[in-house]
Parts: sequence; structure tokens; C-alpha cells
Amino acid sequence: MSELRHAIQEIVRQEIPIIIKRGVVESFDTALDTCDITPTDGTAIYEGVKLRSIAKELPDSKFVVYPKVGTEVLFGVVQNNGNDAFVLGVSEIDNLLIEMGADFKLHLKADKKLEINSPEIKFNSGTFGGVPKVSPTVAKLNKLEAELNQLKGLIASWVIVPGDGGLALKTLLSAAWTSTTLTPTTISDLENPKILQ
Repeated sequence: MSELRHAIQEIVRQEIPIIIKRGVVESFDTALDTCDITPTDGTAIYEGVKLRSIAKELPDSKFVVYPKVGTEVLFGVVQNNGNDAFVLGVSEIDNLLIEMGADFKLHLKADKKLEINSPEIKFNSGTFGGVPKVSPTVAKLNKLEAELNQLKGLIASWVIVPGDGGLALKTLLSAAWTSTTLTPTTISDLENPKILQ
């Protein structure tokens, strides 16, 4: 009787175009965008299950969800061919990768860090302009602080001369501080135009 049941199952299985199964992720391969899955029904492990169902169609673009090892996934097997299986849904994400050609990449990593490579990034409407560059901004602030500290030092060292009407202070400041001017800052000095806010 079991041989008859097995024969009927095989005939029916061949007629079903897609089988959907549950399984547990054993490992994943980021180079091939595949994973190995042990089905929860006790059948043999599926190796090289595609994380992108149509990987060959878009070689320069991809949207891949890498499932966390040890978590449950739902996967499909096309025409009962174990070599043509793909992930349909995941219960937990290890990391996520979106690529569109060579110019755009968004990678949300397992450590919750986000990496974005793009010609331009815009937050909200971008009406506030570009995000300030840290190094040039700090350099400008340091220069201003040095000038202010120099002025404070000069004022602190000023000796009041009674009856000169401030001439001693003016002479002190003219000689040491007012002879140099600060360069006005422009937006392009500090702005990163590729990241708008």
C-alpha cells in the first residue's frame, strides 16, 4: 500500500507547478545570493536556494533580503525541481542589499549600520541645502576661535593710560589684530551638495 501511495504522490507532485514549503535557514552566501534550507517537513536539505527569484534577468541590479541563520523562511520549488527553488518570505532579516547599476548601493548590515553609495542623497525636500562637511567647518571654527582668543588676550594685556582717549588700546589692536582679515565663508566651502537636507 505504501508503494502505491508513493507512486501516486510522485505523479501528483509532477503535476504541481510550484510547491511552497517552510524551512529553517542553515547558511547563506552573499556572493551567490543563495541560502541552504532544511524543510520543516523532514525532507532533505535544499542547497543553493535563490534569494532573488530572477537573478539572471537583472545582472546590474539587485534587491536581496538575506535571512538570519536559524530562522524560518517560506520558499517555493518550481516544477518540483530542487535546483530551482527561491525564497518567498523571511521571518527575520540578517541584512538587506539594494543595487541599481554601478552608481547606487544601499546596504543595511547585520550590525544595523546603513551604507549608502549614491550620486545624490536627499532627505525630505532638500530645501535646507547640503549637509555641512565636518573637516572644513571645524577648520573655519578653529580659525574664528583663535582670532577671538587673540583678541581676548590683547584686551586682557591692555594697560589703561589715563587721558589718552583709548589711543593705547587702538594702537595695541591695530598692530597685533586688525592688520589681518578673515576670509568670508561661502556655502561651497562647507556644503556637501551630494547630501541634501
